[in-house]
Amino acid sequence: MFPPIVAAVSRVVDPGDIEVLFGSHQDPDIISSLALWLGMCGNSSVYVPAIRTSFVAHFSLGAPIEGIPDEGGVMPLGTSRDLTFVPAHYVHSSANFSLYDPLAKVLFCGDVGAALLPPDQFEVTVTDFDAHTRFMEGFHRRWIPSQGAKDDWIRRVSALDIEMLCPQHGALFEGENVARFLQWFSDLEVGSAV
Repeated sequence: MFPPIVAAVSRVVDPGDIEVLFGSHQDPDIISSLALWLGMCGNSSVYVPAIRTSFVAHFSLGAPIEGIPDEGGVMPLGTSRDLTFVPAHYVHSSANFSLYDPLAKVLFCGDVGAALLPPDQFEVTVTDFDAHTRFMEGFHRRWIPSQGAKDDWIRRVSALDIEMLCPQHGALFEGENVARFLQWFSDLEVGSAV
């Protein structure tokens, strides 16, 4: 996936100007191309969950890795804003974070909200929430193992001013669909794949 992603990013920003890389958790679809990004981005800072730094070091070409403490924290951008690491432990991975941009009011939520869309159906944003849930339900029941962790994440993000929820797979949630997703997720029984 690296070539099409870097091509898309390159249309917006020079990869050499990227100063910070963030890995929400250790899965290969998140972090296995880290060495390729570091090769393009030079001296970028790398942020990953603290308990995953030894795993991610295998992809880092020796670049220093900043471990995010379990309780979360702030990614200083050195500009007029910082981004917030929101704990999402066991909301897919045992060490996992969402990333919140308070100025843009965007929550990058990793696998939370992910949808496995059929190859012939692609939409950038969710337009029919009720129809979209069938593409999310099985994934969330299988990959979110803890009801308590899910509820904790919902409590944390419900306190944020979110205009867009951006999962790593599927479509984005905007406007009223953010609240609709949080309610749907709250009502969903998870960890039930056994």
